[in-house]
Amino acid sequence: VSFSASVNAGTSSYTRYNIRDANERLNNILSSSISFSKRWKGSPFNLTLNANHSQNTSTKRINLTLPSLSFNMSTIYPFQPQDFVGTPKWYQKIGIGYSLSMRNSVSVKEKDFLGPDFFNKFKTGIQHRVPISLSLPAFNFLHISPSVSYTERWYLKKRIVSFNPDKNRLDTTLQHGFYTAREVTTGVSLGSTVYGMFKFNKKNKDAKIQAIRHVMRPSISLSYKPDMNKQYYYSVRVDTGAHVPMQRFSYFDNIGNGPFSEGRYGGVSFSLENSLEMKVHSDKDTANGGMKKVKLLEGFGVSGSYNLVADSFNLSNFSLHARTTLFKKMNISARATIDPYVHNQYGRRIDKYVWEQGDFSIGQIRNGSVSLSTNFKSKQGEKKAEKENVEDDNPLNNNPLDNTQEEMLRRRENPADYVDFDIPWSVNLSYSLNFRKTRTPDYKRDTTIYAQSLRFSGSFNLTPKWKVSLSSGFDFIHKKLTYTTINLTRDLHCWRMNISIVPMGFYKSFSITLSPTSALLHDLKISRNRQFYDVFGGRKR
Repeated sequence: VSFSASVNAGTSSYTRYNIRDANERLNNILSSSISFSKRWKGSPFNLTLNANHSQNTSTKRINLTLPSLSFNMSTIYPFQPQDFVGTPKWYQKIGIGYSLSMRNSVSVKEKDFLGPDFFNKFKTGIQHRVPISLSLPAFNFLHISPSVSYTERWYLKKRIVSFNPDKNRLDTTLQHGFYTAREVTTGVSLGSTVYGMFKFNKKNKDAKIQAIRHVMRPSISLSYKPDMNKQYYYSVRVDTGAHVPMQRFSYFDNIGNGPFSEGRYGGVSFSLENSLEMKVHSDKDTANGGMKKVKLLEGFGVSGSYNLVADSFNLSNFSLHARTTLFKKMNISARATIDPYVHNQYGRRIDKYVWEQGDFSIGQIRNGSVSLSTNFKSKQGEKKAEKENVEDDNPLNNNPLDNTQEEMLRRRENPADYVDFDIPWSVNLSYSLNFRKTRTPDYKRDTTIYAQSLRFSGSFNLTPKWKVSLSSGFDFIHKKLTYTTINLTRDLHCWRMNISIVPMGFYKSFSITLSPTSALLHDLKISRNRQFYDVFGGRKR
């Protein structure tokens, strides 16, 4: 039996006026979790009971799950004898599992929390799932795994959406009762790993580029799902305009565990993951025979599916992703979702591929993201970072994740303790661009939502005893600086002084802290704080 609890809650006004830590102020999500679990010794059964809370202090909305129950039976092999010895027959590898999950959740505004209609807004969902699997021996380099799964969901409400032509809007009503929906899926998956090597200058071992290796991990799966949920879907007009298509809704949208997908599916899912690296000659790397591996592309992949039994729109969207590191300095990652079908002037999807129009294109990008990050340090800082990386790779360092999280918490609570005067200067830069094409909240037209920002931070030694640190960014959409902090640290030998300034924005502050440098006395502090609020949002008072 185990029990754990982590509670972090508060009103939006408290977090706005009383939090000084930059990371806490920039994180507008408060979350809590209380968990109880029990595992029965000598049996495959286990039980988990959770209560979860999530709160957005910007939108002032609270999401509460009370409770969330999970009862599971790990995979058992009913056709395998209890005291089995030797190689099992194929039918003795058939495994059966079971899981029961129950979720009771509500989403309300902060002002309506524990109000008169609070408990009537809870949405309950119960799900049963029985997976059946079979492990077959690998055929040379090919791995085969067939499976069957049955899932059933129970609902205590259903949601009915109707169009109001007088007000040109959608109205929603909830109908209480007991409703069930179920789904059966069958499939078989095949996967493998393929290695390719192209060698250069086979006779010249001193050539700079020796070889390029390409690793491919293709996988393909065949699956079938009958249409057992067509009766739970319906079409509704969302606008009085004739060109606006009718929208499909389910009675169980945003209810419990949500609806099953509509329609039959019998098709092929595919994915391909790639990596590319180069072997180069290096006089410095004598430990590996004078050879060094350089990663050209750490990962690049594509995935999608094709429905063989659908009447239209058989091909799914393509998902692409790529990541790499340039010059051991710049980390680059990108993701995109591509729709291969044509869209008309009203944004409506047409059952026709883009390349059938003669265009050299595989489709329209519906959403995507690009992120770049890099950092620069003085030569002293780079040497120190290399030394720390070697120490981190030491196998005697147990639980590196726990150690990292603990250190991050200490850094947030005592930033002055981690100022390193041995590193004269350092700069960190990160850029991110995200966009997605979606329908407006009234479902009447397409719109594109962008988010683009540049984040930068750095530090430098003003004198051998003074260090200045700056953290800020720029929001390209709103064309203004993001949350900015300035820190000045003074080394007083046995003591350390830290001055923290937030110079702009709604929340401005000034604080000065004096603390011992000894780790044993880091909780002993003398601090003075001043806070200023722009309650008029920058307007003249």
